[in-house]
Amino acid sequence: MVNAASSSIQQNALCASSSSDGYPSSACTVSTVSSSAFSSSSSFASNAMSCSSVVSMALGLLNASSPSCLRRVAEQGHRAAQYSLGNAYWHGRGVVQSYADAVVWYRCAAEQGHGGAQCNLGSAYWLGQGGTQSDAEAVTWYGAAAKQGNAHAQHALGEAYWLGRGVTQSYVEAVAWYRCAAEQGHGDAECNLGAAYWLGRGVTQSYVEAVTWVGAAAKRGNARAQCALGEAYWHGRGVAQSDVEAVAWYRCAAEQGHGDAEYNLGAAYWHGRGVAQSYVEAVTWIGAAAKRGNAYAQCALGEAYLYGRGIEQSDIEAVVWYRLAAEQGNAVAQHVLGGVYLYGVGVAQSSVTAVSWYEQAAEQGFEQAQLELGKLYQTGEGDVAPHSGRATYWLRRAALQGNEEASEALRALNGS
Repeated sequence: MVNAASSSIQQNALCASSSSDGYPSSACTVSTVSSSAFSSSSSFASNAMSCSSVVSMALGLLNASSPSCLRRVAEQGHRAAQYSLGNAYWHGRGVVQSYADAVVWYRCAAEQGHGGAQCNLGSAYWLGQGGTQSDAEAVTWYGAAAKQGNAHAQHALGEAYWLGRGVTQSYVEAVAWYRCAAEQGHGDAECNLGAAYWLGRGVTQSYVEAVTWVGAAAKRGNARAQCALGEAYWHGRGVAQSDVEAVAWYRCAAEQGHGDAEYNLGAAYWHGRGVAQSYVEAVTWIGAAAKRGNAYAQCALGEAYLYGRGIEQSDIEAVVWYRLAAEQGNAVAQHVLGGVYLYGVGVAQSSVTAVSWYEQAAEQGFEQAQLELGKLYQTGEGDVAPHSGRATYWLRRAALQGNEEASEALRALNGS
């Protein structure tokens, strides 16, 4: 079983990599208009309107079945209405969905200083939806909204600095903007700020600070943070080690469909850590993660099929899942596939194919694959011709990692 301690905090330090549809988690489009649209800072205070306009505006904002009313008010230049009409087009609510039309109305409101519209316009440029993709334009509009205190925009600007998209890469700047948003209770920003502390990027490394921020996001229901908090408990970093607490947080995230959490929960069941050991439960959660494309889970599911643990044994199914993980670069799965082809388990035997998979794992520094390659080239097997140079190369690399079998084979090869 692959080690359950795959660090989702490190793997998922950036919220944008966790979005299944490519929309950054910092996207600030909303489905409804908040009450702040009627505050003294809104266009209602800055634009003189007739009573009929106020009524029309209220109807347009609050009645999704009246897009024509909303349009009439938006066309009068009222930014809150323009923002709401942009949202309507973005989501296709009451109108035919159109990113291009959404961007037109967002721009109208954004140019009048509407923070939500500025943020959404930034997201449109970030994604290239409704117009030409431009990180520089995205950052310009995110920055305008962020300076007004828009938490979504602050988080998005933090991501831009973290990734170096549209700005010069800077973890320090990223953390500064994450903190602005996190202090307003923005869950993804809290999670990212926690990740920065966990990794020591842009701030002094501190597991305690990491857990503080990740914990805040986890309690808001942020699945990525819940998984990360589970790992903190699993390893005892920043908190007292507790398998039971780890499993509890993994479960919270897994029940929201978080792939890493599903895998980690499955691994806990596999090893009986924090829960009663159960291969059946393990395979249930690992299988869910594997179907989401999690390479660790795919490799683990391959193992379950190979040995018939928690599921009916099947060499063919094992190969299917190992291959999916191997094609994502999972070294363990690549090594296993090398053995599968070498001995013809669930596939037609092929020493050449075995060498190919062994080499992919060995190049990643996987010690056992280096050993197997060295032995294959030392003795020759099937279609693999003996080659002392290649044997020496791979055996030496394995020996340098402390592999005693490789050291012994190397001595035998050199006649010493």
